[in-house]
Amino acid sequence: KSVKNIILLIVVNLVFLLAAIYLIFSGTFAYKKLFILLFVVGIGVLFVFIAIKKVFDLLKLEYSFYLFNQFKTYIHKIFGAIFQKTADTTEKIVSKKQLNDIFQRFIPKIPKAFQKPLLFILSFTPMVGFVADIYATDNLNSHERQSDALYEKVKLYLENSVKEERSGYWLIWALLINGLLQGVLLYWLR
Repeated sequence: KSVKNIILLIVVNLVFLLAAIYLIFSGTFAYKKLFILLFVVGIGVLFVFIAIKKVFDLLKLEYSFYLFNQFKTYIHKIFGAIFQKTADTTEKIVSKKQLNDIFQRFIPKIPKAFQKPLLFILSFTPMVGFVADIYATDNLNSHERQSDALYEKVKLYLENSVKEERSGYWLIWALLINGLLQGVLLYWLR
């Protein structure tokens, strides 16, 4: 679906480009028209670049989610360490800095190829809020249960993030804004 979005934006921008070229050569020639043609090309390239970036962001998120599922037991160890750290504090909350310290202690133990994506996941999710919610739940009294609950919360959050990225709502906005800008430029070319 993501590749189709890129192709759609390329086709739409090619149509605008061809319309601009036609309008340039159908009337009297002026350097102002060439300048507007450059804007048409620039806007087209910009929106195609935005689409490609969105696809790469989606791929990064999906790959990270895949690794999250593959390293389930290791992530449970990290989450167990988070709740151990939380139990050791007097406020019974964990800060972002403490989380990063825990992540930095565990991440070097996994292969280098997987470190960045896992660190991305662990820093991407609102971990402090999740830990506070789970710690406040009475029936989750062991670190193992708390770790399981945190794993499920993070997994659900990542699943929803992937679904949201796949939804393609950004494409509607990109097409509308692109069409509006290109339409104004084509109007100036007449």
